Amino acid sequence: MATLIISPAPGGRTRYCASNCHNAKLPDCVCVCRGLNHSVGPEQAAINTHDHCQQIINENVSDEILSSFQLSLDNLMQHGGKI
Repeated sequence: MATLIISPAPGGRTRYCASNCHNAKLPDCVCVCRGLNHSVGPEQAAINTHDHCQQIINENVSDEILSSFQLSLDNLMQHGGKI
């Protein structure tokens, strides 16, 4: 499974949530997901990450911005992905 979450960390490092978390056998999570995807398997980890991102968008992005973004995506798709 691919890496689902990537986050910059202090000192130029990168934190991530990947298969070593999704498929973990030990009880403690030390990755960027803070336990959201720990030991749940790759399919459930993908669902959890999607749902969490959707929640963040819903709580922090205005309807006006979302509408503008959707129009941009529609325009991009009408041009075959090229603008």
